[in-house]
Amino acid sequence: MTEDATYQHVPDLQEPLFVWPVDTSPKGAQTGFAALTRAEVRWCLLRGQDTKTAAEGCAEIDILLALEDRQAAAAALRRVGFTELATRGRGSHAFFVRNDGAAGWCVFDVVTRVDFGRWQEATSDLAAGILARCWGDPVPVPSPVDAFWLLALHCVLDVGAVEVRHRPALRELLPVARSSPIPAGVVPVAMPNRALAERVLAIVDAEAWSSVSDVARRAARSRGRSEQALLRLRAARNRAARARFRPRARRLRGLRVALIAPDGAGKSTLIPAVQADWPWASSSRYMGLYPARARPPARWLPGSGMVRRLVRVGSAELGGRRLARSGQLVLLDRHPWDVVLYAHPGSFQARLRRLAKLLMFAGWPAPDLLLVLDAPGTVLHLRQPHLDADSLEQARRGYQRLATDVARAGRCAVATIDATSSFPDVRAAVTAEIWRLVSARAGVRA
Repeated sequence: MTEDATYQHVPDLQEPLFVWPVDTSPKGAQTGFAALTRAEVRWCLLRGQDTKTAAEGCAEIDILLALEDRQAAAAALRRVGFTELATRGRGSHAFFVRNDGAAGWCVFDVVTRVDFGRWQEATSDLAAGILARCWGDPVPVPSPVDAFWLLALHCVLDVGAVEVRHRPALRELLPVARSSPIPAGVVPVAMPNRALAERVLAIVDAEAWSSVSDVARRAARSRGRSEQALLRLRAARNRAARARFRPRARRLRGLRVALIAPDGAGKSTLIPAVQADWPWASSSRYMGLYPARARPPARWLPGSGMVRRLVRVGSAELGGRRLARSGQLVLLDRHPWDVVLYAHPGSFQARLRRLAKLLMFAGWPAPDLLLVLDAPGTVLHLRQPHLDADSLEQARRGYQRLATDVARAGRCAVATIDATSSFPDVRAAVTAEIWRLVSARAGVRA
């Protein structure tokens, strides 16, 4: 077996061993692949082409792209609803995300250089050769020998172990890898010497998966001192950059989204679920003026309770704005605007209180999006039996009027979500409404 910079395909292998399941792949993946093909850029699928990944809603798909086509590919993906995340300390990685409602997220992890290591510290020059040898239609994939070495090096250098899901692919690709030249760049850039590359082939042949960690250690020790120092320095730099910078949408400031609803609609459960599903940094703030465990006001100072609440909510407002400016999605549990629901006419003191609350409604900063979770009072009563159904229905109508008033005044975008659906459907609907605003702000088509 010899290393050959002008690698040729194996003569008796005319078809790729792995083909992307186009008919069953998620809509976002199909749309993104079609956009890259129309843009006539050079690209191929690195990982994510197995049926399991496609069936799970395309959580993440790894794509190799020619460096000179980077801008054209980014523009093509933005035109079909993808938003690029700004990242640091991740080598040439760029992440493009798209939300397809109930179908979930589609994430394209695009690289223009094939790097290895946990912190992308081991660079290689494999990209040009892989793109020159890729095949397949309509989704190009690496040639079988490239596919073997990409997966093997990922297991050895990135993970230090061979995951169970990767073992069948390595075994199936092994005969091609043994009978073909090692692609240029694997030795000496990715693997320090040929003996280690041969050792990888022997491990796969014997299915001695536990020995992969030993190869990873030997690969690190067999490099020269200066090269080891360079890799450690590069790893430390990338690690520090990742720790300082959380991914956020490129060319877009973060959004402040307020969720309001009567008790029992599921706000407190929904907000953490949306945060866990969101593809970049997010946080939440409680913005209600009437917390369940508010401290009693000082009797010697009338109005002190409201002052404390305003200070608390004002501090949360300033903190949320700071996080939004850094690019985060900020979810607001309730909003000070809902005080108008409790401002009823009556005595002179009550009318003064109502006037103050209406002034707060007119002057308090608006969120970017107001989401109203809507459900009948009878449904909310079943979720919160200790609350009266008629009172919940009255609160529901109050929130509906509030949403109408906000929309009519043009204070912010408003959307109503049917909270009687199943929890996954409600979460998908909330995420879709937020993503629609993100797409509009980023200038992409939702």
